[in-house]
Amino acid sequence: MRAALNHIAIEVLAFAALLAPPPALACSLNLNAPGTLRASSDNTVLGSEVNGTTPGTMTSILSLLDGTATIDVAAPTRTQSPAGYNAAAETLQVAYNATAVLGLFPGASQTYTGTTTSFHATGVLAGLTFTITLNNRILNPNGFAPGTYTTRTVVTCHP
Repeated sequence: MRAALNHIAIEVLAFAALLAPPPALACSLNLNAPGTLRASSDNTVLGSEVNGTTPGTMTSILSLLDGTATIDVAAPTRTQSPAGYNAAAETLQVAYNATAVLGLFPGASQTYTGTTTSFHATGVLAGLTFTITLNNRILNPNGFAPGTYTTRTVVTCHP
C-alpha cells in the first residue's frame, strides 16, 4: 500500500510539473565599480573618460530558458553638486559597452546620449553573464565649481 501511495504522489507531481508555466526570465544586475568623474583641462566636461578616470562597471546574470531579456540604460541624473555650481546649461550623457563573458552574446554599444536606450540579450538553455561598462559625463560651458559631483544611471532588466 505504501509503495502504491508513493507512486501516485510521484505521478501527481510529474503531472503538476507538466502543467506549470515555464520559469520566468530572471536577471540580476550587480555593481562592480561605481566609477569616478574628473574635470577636463578646460573645465567644461566632467566625466569618467577624462584624465585617467575610471568607468562604472556592472555584471548582469541572466537565467534564461531560450529567452530574451531587455536591458534599459536610463539617461544619467546629477545627484550631488557643490554650492555655487551653475547647472543652467548642463547636459548629462551616458555611453556604454556590454560584452559577454563567454562570447555567447554579440554585445551592445552606445555612444554618448542623453536619452534612455535599450539592448537585448539572448541565451539558450543556460545562464548568460555579461559586463556593462558605463561612462557618464556632464557637459557645461559654464564650467564646474570646485567640490563633489555625483551622477546616477539606472539600469534595469526585464523580459
